[in-house]
Amino acid sequence: MKKLLILTGLLCSVFAKGQWTAVGNGTNSTVWSMDSANGNLYVGGSFNSAGGISANHIASWNGTIWDSLQSGTNGIINRLINYNGNLYAGGQYTLAGGTLSNNIAEWNGTSWITLSSGTNAPVWALGTYNGSLIASGPFDTAGGKQAFGIASWNGSIWDSLGYGINDFAWGLASYNGILYAGGTFNGAGGISVSNIAQWNGVAWDSLGNGSLFQANVLAVYNGKLYAAGSFYTRSAVLIANGLAVWNGNVWDSLSSGKNNIGTVLAMAVYNGLLYVGGNFKTVGGIPANNIAVWNGTSWHALGAGVNDSVQAICGYDGKLYIGGTFDSAGGMPAKHIAVWNGPLGVNEVTEQKNDVKIYPNPSNGLFTLELTNQKTKSEIEVYNMLGEKVYSNALSTFNYSFSINLSGNPSGIYLYRITTETGEQVSTGKLVIE
Repeated sequence: MKKLLILTGLLCSVFAKGQWTAVGNGTNSTVWSMDSANGNLYVGGSFNSAGGISANHIASWNGTIWDSLQSGTNGIINRLINYNGNLYAGGQYTLAGGTLSNNIAEWNGTSWITLSSGTNAPVWALGTYNGSLIASGPFDTAGGKQAFGIASWNGSIWDSLGYGINDFAWGLASYNGILYAGGTFNGAGGISVSNIAQWNGVAWDSLGNGSLFQANVLAVYNGKLYAAGSFYTRSAVLIANGLAVWNGNVWDSLSSGKNNIGTVLAMAVYNGLLYVGGNFKTVGGIPANNIAVWNGTSWHALGAGVNDSVQAICGYDGKLYIGGTFDSAGGMPAKHIAVWNGPLGVNEVTEQKNDVKIYPNPSNGLFTLELTNQKTKSEIEVYNMLGEKVYSNALSTFNYSFSINLSGNPSGIYLYRITTETGEQVSTGKLVIE
C-alpha cells in the first residue's frame, strides 16, 4: 500500500478518548506535590507507604515500580521542584534520610544533601528565578540569615529578597524576568500589596488591585501569567472566579468569563496545554470533577475526573499524572495518584512531502486538502486536543482535492489522520484554526 502522506516529526497524540488509571497501589495518604527529575516521577505528601512499600512522605515512580528515597523525611512534604537537574523538597520536617535538614533538602538521585541550616519554619512554596531556587514559608531565617517569608538559594548560600513579605507565598512563578509571589500577605518590601506581588531582583512592587482572597498557584502559559486560587474578583469591574490572567500590565479574566471554576489548588503546563486541578465540579459551565484542561480558548474535562481534590499535576514520560486527596479516578480505585492516558498536545511537524497540500493553514476553519497519489478509498478524520472527533469525510479515488470545513469549531490546534477502508493509518497531521 503506497502511503498518501509521509511526515517526519510525527504528532505525539492518541486519536481516542483518554481514560484514568491507577498508579500501582498508589499511596496511603494525600499527595501534595509532584515533579520529575533524574528520570523518575517524584511524589511528596503526608503518606508513609507507596505501592505497598514503606516510603516516608516521599517516593519515586519509574513508570513501573515504586521506590523509597532512603528513610524519606520525618515530616510532611509540601512542595517538590526540579532545580538544576536534582529534586528539592520543602516541607515540615527536621530529618531527610536521617540527616538534619530543616524543612528543605536536595535529593541527587542517590542521597540527601542539606541546604546549609535550612529554614526555621516550614517551606510551603518553591520556585526558580534568575538561576536561584526560591523558597517561601512562615520563616524569618534561612541559612541562619534574616529572611522574612521568602528566600533564595544559589546552590551554595541563602539570601533574602529585600525586606521579604509579611506572611508567605503559596505560589511562585517567573515571568518576563520578574518573580511573582501569590498568597495571603498584604505587605512586600515594606509596601502594601493584595496577596500577590512582584520582585524584579532589586525591589518589590504590587500588581494592579491584586486579589481579594488567596492566590494558591501561579503558572505561565501562552505568554501570560495565570493566577489561581479561591479569590472571587480582582477589581470592581473584573469578575474572575478562581482564575485570572496578567499580561504584564493589567489583569483580565479568561474568554467571556468562562473561568468560573471554584477553588484551584494546582496548575501545570504540559505539551502546549494548561491543566488545572483543585476542588470544583464545573468549569466554564461544563462538568469537570476537580481536573480540567484549558487550550487557550476553551475548557474541557478529562473524562469523569476524580472524586476529591487535586493538589498536584505533573507531566512525566508522555503522560499526565495528578495527586491529591482522592481515592477514585474515572470511577475506578486510584489511591491519591492517577494517570491520564489520552491526548496531551502536539509537537511541531518539521517536514511535509510534496504529495499532499493543506492550505491555508492556519485558517479561519476552511481548509483545502490536495492529494496527488490517491490510489484507494480512504477517510479523513479530525480530532480536537481531547481526542473528540469533530469532522470526518470519505476520500474517493476519483478526486484529488477536498474541502474541510471546521468553521464551527473554536480556535486552536486540531489533529487529522487519513486511514484506508481497511483501517490502516497512512497519514497524520495538524490543522490550526485562528
